[in-house]
Amino acid sequence: MVKGFKLKKLKPKQKQRIKLLSLGALLVLIMVPLVGYLTYRGLYYRKFFPVQVGPVKLTQLTQAQAQARLNQEAEKFLGQKQLELQYEDQLWTLSFEALNLKYDLGATTAQAYAIGRREPIREHLTTHWRLMQVPARIPLVYRLDESAWKVLIATMAAVIDQPVIKPAVKLTRTTRTSPAEIVIEPGQNGRQLQTAALTEMISQQLGWLETGPITVPTQPVVVVADEVSFIQAKAKAEKLLGKSLILTLKADDLDQSWTLTDEEMIKLMEVGRTFDDELLSLYLTQKAQEINRPAQDAVFRFNEVSGRVEEFTPAKEGLAVDLTTTKTQLDQALKQLINNDSVEAVELAVMKTAPAVTLAKVNTLGISELIGRGTSTYQGSIPSRVHNVALAAEHISGALIKPGEVFDFNQVIGDVSAKTGYQQAYIIINGRTELGDGGGVCQVSTTTFRAALDAGLPIVERQAHAYRVGYYEQDTKAGIDATVYAPSPNLKFLNDTPAHILVQATAETPKRALTVDIYGTSDGRVTTITNHAVWDITPPPPDLIVDDPTLPAGTMKQVDWKASGAKAKFDYTVERGGSVILEKTFYSAYKPWASVFMKGTGPI
Repeated sequence: MVKGFKLKKLKPKQKQRIKLLSLGALLVLIMVPLVGYLTYRGLYYRKFFPVQVGPVKLTQLTQAQAQARLNQEAEKFLGQKQLELQYEDQLWTLSFEALNLKYDLGATTAQAYAIGRREPIREHLTTHWRLMQVPARIPLVYRLDESAWKVLIATMAAVIDQPVIKPAVKLTRTTRTSPAEIVIEPGQNGRQLQTAALTEMISQQLGWLETGPITVPTQPVVVVADEVSFIQAKAKAEKLLGKSLILTLKADDLDQSWTLTDEEMIKLMEVGRTFDDELLSLYLTQKAQEINRPAQDAVFRFNEVSGRVEEFTPAKEGLAVDLTTTKTQLDQALKQLINNDSVEAVELAVMKTAPAVTLAKVNTLGISELIGRGTSTYQGSIPSRVHNVALAAEHISGALIKPGEVFDFNQVIGDVSAKTGYQQAYIIINGRTELGDGGGVCQVSTTTFRAALDAGLPIVERQAHAYRVGYYEQDTKAGIDATVYAPSPNLKFLNDTPAHILVQATAETPKRALTVDIYGTSDGRVTTITNHAVWDITPPPPDLIVDDPTLPAGTMKQVDWKASGAKAKFDYTVERGGSVILEKTFYSAYKPWASVFMKGTGPI
């Protein structure tokens, strides 16, 4: 207590006066805000609190007044008929008619009128305090067909978007004989339209009745690579130069292979990751499209009167390339090549599905499996020759040979003439190239000869062509051909298996490829062809020009290509159970052959 200071006791009247003053002050504190609030509420009775819709201030307007003002602004905005979207020097328009744009002014005014009236009571005062400081702002409510602007955005994206070009590793040669060089292309940044942002900008312009072109937003897509990764990729690619990798596929009727060259392997590389996962997937997916197939049930319909099989479909396993497993194996093999490890081949991993009906179930002749296959190609054949190959293939298909019986090609093929549907194509007669019925039948006899060899069957009769024919060396070596011309020369082979055998031929005309299959029952025999040789090669004679009345005068068409004369041979060996059951050497002697040109002598 301060010395000399002494509290003075209030008198009752003084206490009463203080109480009254305090109560009055309290009433003033309560009444002033209350009167202010009631005045504020009265001011906005059935009117909008401080709120702005789009560009229109609705404060203190009635709902009817507000709707009229909004309608006026909306009509004014719709009068411009379209939105404009601009990117650099390009301009797109989005018409309101195409959007089917409609403003819902009733819903808009309802939303605006609810501001300051819909809040919970505990938030009421704070809401109105904020409204007095800053009016609320909301867009107009509208309805439209969003598909119209999505179509436009897609169209714009097609123009604006630039996909990032990843750095690429490539093998280049200045000329065919120049050494290979590894080049790293650094790639290029891309560009992408920001669809979500543009959609929001369109919505904002429509909702706020804003005018003026919209600047289309984009974002860069950046290449992620550096000089170090370029150097590393080039060093890895150089280790693949001169190397190759074989992909193989084995199934019941397939034994195929593909070779990946150094250039193809290098194309699969990715800067920074050795090999590009997407490129590997794409490469294998394309291969899978060639390979994948459903299981095929066998069909076998034998005509006892004709002694031929009239309808035949071999049973085949369904195949589906296992992309995940194969991609992993291929990636590992490619990396092993870079590390100088020895890699011979990668077998494609396939999932197999067995057919429900096998060949053995649909016949009693012992024909249950593929025992031999011959193939050939005939690129460059004229249309009539292509036709004849397909027709001859059709004629030998279905031929059935009993055990111990000889297959006679000329007998099976029958009459080869215009009467049986053959067209005139170039054939060799007496050392000259002439138009004759059935040119191309020898493509089928040659392919059948190869199928019989593959099946390990004894060849009873075979004669090589007098001249080397380019068609028969497109996919194999010289000397594995067989000429026929009724009644002789002929092609014959013996069925020395314990069951019937069936000959089926398929001409894939678009590919100019022919396959002859022999079906039967395997007795375990295995064929090998060895010691192939070509010698005594003599140069071709001068070009031969032959008049052709079917070609317009003044035209020249090459139908045969020069070939050297030569002698050829190969050894044919058939084994079963480790023992040789058949040995034979086939010889061919070919005269030199000139390039043959057909000179048009017909009407122009």
